[in-house]
Amino acid sequence: MAIRASVGAGVSSSWEEALECALNEAMEPDGLPNVAFVYLSDRFTAYAEHIRETVLDRTGVDILSGTVGIGLCSTGQEYMDEPAIVILLLELPEESYHGLSIDAEGETIPINGNTDHPVAIIHMDPRNKAVTEGFQEVFPETFLMGGLTSSRVPGVQLTTQHTMIGGISAVMLNSDVQIHNMVAQGCRPLGRSHRVTQATGNYIFTLDDRPALEVFREEMEEAVEGLGEVNLSDIFVGFAIPNRDKQELMIRNLVGFNEDQGILAVANECETGQNIQFSLRNRESAMEDMRTRLEDLKERLQGTPKAALYFSCVARGIHLFNEPNFEMKLIQEILGDFPVAGFFGNGEISHHQLYGHTGILTVFA
Repeated sequence: MAIRASVGAGVSSSWEEALECALNEAMEPDGLPNVAFVYLSDRFTAYAEHIRETVLDRTGVDILSGTVGIGLCSTGQEYMDEPAIVILLLELPEESYHGLSIDAEGETIPINGNTDHPVAIIHMDPRNKAVTEGFQEVFPETFLMGGLTSSRVPGVQLTTQHTMIGGISAVMLNSDVQIHNMVAQGCRPLGRSHRVTQATGNYIFTLDDRPALEVFREEMEEAVEGLGEVNLSDIFVGFAIPNRDKQELMIRNLVGFNEDQGILAVANECETGQNIQFSLRNRESAMEDMRTRLEDLKERLQGTPKAALYFSCVARGIHLFNEPNFEMKLIQEILGDFPVAGFFGNGEISHHQLYGHTGILTVFA
């Protein structure tokens, strides 16, 4: 069975009007969707349950999953800090999917090596314990793709059964659904890789057996010589990911330093023996990396995708690229015109890794 998909988006100060527009665009006269991905602006969080019930009633889907975001996206468009709703409707092969929800207390039974549904599209509250304890504990054998909710109020996850705070909403897929995944980085490495030789918690004491702050300052001096003035707020720490492309880094914020002891403080648990690389948040390199990754993805695909979900960092979009709709237009330019939905989150997930400042595109081929 070939996958069918359609997308709709609505923008209005009224959630009823935004939802009606999104549904009218997404619903096709002869369509029989069975899965819905629903994303709504955090301005509509208070109405999430009404939205969930209406989508289920109007579409008749078996499975619904989604979340809220400060920004949303659809085919060729981004809605950053706008009152919007985006709905992607899919008709997938029977028995190729099932829904999963895990509440804030982890009451739902974890997945234990479910080989029948080895892939999951996942939406997660940033405060959920799976974020700190590791995705492997909950999804040991599942390849994850998705993002963490971004919201100025307590965010919600939407599931087929209910809306919830602090939990996880996911759609599990089996091999009948062909999926391709792409991770585009938002920062580029500076200088060379360094080995953490002493660290505790969020503090790095030494790099390459030298005071961490001393190594950092040397690297910044070299960066200024090659790049000109560099803002400290644009410098991050990239942690090497084992068994991945050497340029694929887990980006974390550099939050401070101790002048007297030469210590760096990082927004990540640090361990002796890890490799790190200081990284620059840079518009041009992010543009180049996304274009390269999309071109690579195009080579793996056989024709235009049926649909896609895009999970981007809330610090990307117009904040990084200085122009509206850049990411969504680039996807459309390289891969073609097809239904896309997604949101700008507080973290992006690929496999068991939590990224930052990245764009993750999940394609239904």
